[in-house]
Amino acid sequence: MNILLATEYYHGNPRLVRFSVELAKRGHEVNVVTSYLSTSIAKYRSQTSLDYGSFSGVNIIEANPHIDILNPPYTVTFPLTQVAKLIKQRDIQICHTVMAFATTSAAVALISKGLKIPHIHEEPGVGTKTGYFLVDLVASTYNLAICRFIMKSAKRVVVLTKSQADRPLRLGANAGKIVVIPSGIDCSLFNPNRSESIKEAQKIRDNIGAGDATVLGYVGRLVPVKGVKYLLLAMKEVQKEFPNTHLLIVGEGFEKAELKEIAQTRGINVDFVGWKKDALAYYAAFDVFVLPSVQEGLSHALLEAMAMKKPAVATSTGGNKDLIENGKNGFLVPPCNPKLLSSSIKELINNDELRKKMGTLNRRIVETKFSWENTVSKFEDLYRSLLH
Repeated sequence: MNILLATEYYHGNPRLVRFSVELAKRGHEVNVVTSYLSTSIAKYRSQTSLDYGSFSGVNIIEANPHIDILNPPYTVTFPLTQVAKLIKQRDIQICHTVMAFATTSAAVALISKGLKIPHIHEEPGVGTKTGYFLVDLVASTYNLAICRFIMKSAKRVVVLTKSQADRPLRLGANAGKIVVIPSGIDCSLFNPNRSESIKEAQKIRDNIGAGDATVLGYVGRLVPVKGVKYLLLAMKEVQKEFPNTHLLIVGEGFEKAELKEIAQTRGINVDFVGWKKDALAYYAAFDVFVLPSVQEGLSHALLEAMAMKKPAVATSTGGNKDLIENGKNGFLVPPCNPKLLSSSIKELINNDELRKKMGTLNRRIVETKFSWENTVSKFEDLYRSLLH
């Protein structure tokens, strides 16, 4: 099949890069239309452990933006003529857009409708407010106009979890068009038995003086919607009872300074280690993974931690409810509730056997339900169903 993928900044999306590579490996011609971040390409390529020289089977077309805002990275690009020529010249059979807020997705959705090319749209996020009035006002207007058009015009709308269907439905997608296809995880990479990860994990634990104490971990952006401040408040309660417990926070974001101040003023034992190109050793160093999100789609960090045989404490929001069965392979707590978050963490600190049992089950769940082979095969079936 000749496939056209469209998204915002493809180079900073390891999941989409991997998906396109897997499609190309299966013999499909894969073309990607993405925004061109003139000064940021090198930065984004440096932020993924994927080898960019290894996917010659993927044709990347970078469209110059009309507006290029680099902090945070966002572009406004409507390459209508470029997309139309590409579809005709390369005999594109299927158009696959990712993220409705991507203006490149809007361009491909419009052209595919005009040329009567089957179009599916994938919505990986939940759509959140930034807290900045002007930005949220523009986003709301875009939602009502462009995002609504993309959802309604697509032959199928793909979401990562059942709970994520709410946003497409609100924007006018037909319920019969919605398909659930979870993301894939590389279980050979995220493997708890990799010797190099185990060695690096021990170094990390030694550096923070953890010894036999419990190490809690978070991996992700440091922004309000991730709820990290509630994890810090919970940690304060945890350390009253278990003073040797450590917390490692892996990630970056504009909330970092505020979170550091909270930790410092409240005397919380936490290490902010920054963004890591390869977080494998950190997952291996954790005893418990915590995801305190206020809102969440399908968390890749949670899936990666599960693949690394870690028990999880997560909030009962979004895709977390599809991954964690409360009390069986982890604990679910309401968002924004440090008291219940700390209570679940304490239960896992107190019960080493339960941690091992939950971790083993999590590995099995990822292997059976969230492999890349499974994900790509489902998309292939979807493509074929529309072509036939």
